[in-house]
Amino acid sequence: MKNVTLLELYFLPPMAMARLGNSDTPLEAFAWEEDARIHSACRTVIRPRISFRVRSDGSLEPYLPEEIQFKDDGKIRPAAPFFELWADVLVDSQGFQQVPVTLDLLNSLGVSLEKHLLIHAHAANTKASRRVKDPSCSFAARVTIRGGDFSQHHLLASSPSFPERESLVYHDAPIPLGHVQLIRPVSENSMEQDLSVVRVRFTPAKGEVYGPANASAGSVSPLEPGRQLSYASIAARTHEIVPEQNRILNPNTPWSQYVMDTGKADDPQPSDSYDGANVGNSICWGVVDDTCEIVLKAELTVKGQRFTASTRAFVAPPDYAPDRRPFFSMADELADRELPPVEINDATAEVTAEEIHDLFKRIFETTNLLNLDASRDYLIRENLKRAPLDQWQSAPHIGREGMTRADKPLARLSSDILNDGLNGKPNVGHSRLPYTDLSEHAHGSFTSLDYLILFMKTRGDRLKQMIRPPFGSFAQLPVEPLAEPHPDFRDPRVFRDTLHDMRMPPYMRDSDREPLSLTRRQYTMLMDYLTFLQQQEASVQSHQSDS
Repeated sequence: MKNVTLLELYFLPPMAMARLGNSDTPLEAFAWEEDARIHSACRTVIRPRISFRVRSDGSLEPYLPEEIQFKDDGKIRPAAPFFELWADVLVDSQGFQQVPVTLDLLNSLGVSLEKHLLIHAHAANTKASRRVKDPSCSFAARVTIRGGDFSQHHLLASSPSFPERESLVYHDAPIPLGHVQLIRPVSENSMEQDLSVVRVRFTPAKGEVYGPANASAGSVSPLEPGRQLSYASIAARTHEIVPEQNRILNPNTPWSQYVMDTGKADDPQPSDSYDGANVGNSICWGVVDDTCEIVLKAELTVKGQRFTASTRAFVAPPDYAPDRRPFFSMADELADRELPPVEINDATAEVTAEEIHDLFKRIFETTNLLNLDASRDYLIRENLKRAPLDQWQSAPHIGREGMTRADKPLARLSSDILNDGLNGKPNVGHSRLPYTDLSEHAHGSFTSLDYLILFMKTRGDRLKQMIRPPFGSFAQLPVEPLAEPHPDFRDPRVFRDTLHDMRMPPYMRDSDREPLSLTRRQYTMLMDYLTFLQQQEASVQSHQSDS
């Protein structure tokens, strides 16, 4: 390129998910595809994609794996994302372009990696500090990488020091949060991959837990809400809290004294998601893990002007069902926030039907991972702890009547096939998980687009009743909460809207412990498409009667 002007610098992707793993070999790349075999029933499968192996000198070697391997001798492979540096540029002869930052582009700008590029990484875990409202119970690591440094930089995290405060993680005993590496760009193309692009890789930690010296052996929490265990039973069910080599934390911080639901802290929901909850007096055992959020920042100085780019990665546990797609993902959450509502008309109806079909296939894949019998029992127990049964007598029920004959006409298959009575004891036959088996059977039909369209045309009103509406936006919520739930959205201030029932998705919790729903964008798209089909049917019937 000649006569290039740099306008903006950015990373792609702008955010990513990394996954913990204790293997030294990262997971290869793969993609979700639909199995095209005639007997596959639209099953999702994973296919290998071009992956990168980092050589000892920091450069990349692309290859296509013959198979996807998730473990090495029982050790889980981490998911370690790459981030590419891109730029908006103005080229005199070609105009505005969006291009990756390569060695050629840097040369055209008159700069070099060694002299003009810096990479900053800041990784932190603030979960404990959020609960106790004390920044000394967070831990973080920062590194800066110069453009000519292609070695691994380990993120060794410790807690900040404050006067008259105890730090959770000592500076001389840090917690490893993974490592960051600037990849060596080389002027080479291989397997249609430009290896001269500037890339950064983040490899997360191994999935370890850390605690103070007394976090040795503890009793497991009761498995069901409201269930009481004797002290003898609890004492008999013990496990190692933290491996001996990881008992390195300070025992004298507020984190080792935290107790949920006392009103002294802004508890997240569910509030019992820490070691020590629901055991004895629920005092925290002072344990943390090595998950984190990391922000990567690039600084490129061109002719005295500094351009910056940033991206981030969220570290999560391994994906134990990689060939099953969630129906509510981070991508759906972002689409709900950023994309306009789907406008459904004759021109967009086909692509909308395909999107809804994909949603129902993902619902079926999620169903295959869910023990509906266990989650139904668990969440009915939670309902009964919070709400009087005689307050809501109509379907959908919040107690044991849920998903039985009492929930007709919502409960059709579960009441007819299982032949439940009002006592909630189904005629299970040979099945130990009758609701789970029935759920997979019911949702499997919707993997056929033709059947799904037919169902929506003929039983659209039932589908509208079956789908749980999402919580409303601020614009939808009235100033004062209504006495009864609104049919089109839920209000977190309306108590009934926070209780679980058989509406879809049934007996599943959101991250804030409330009943799970589709996103507003998904829900609105589905309801609007049902209305569109009904209007089409009415128009056809009107033409037929006129003729």
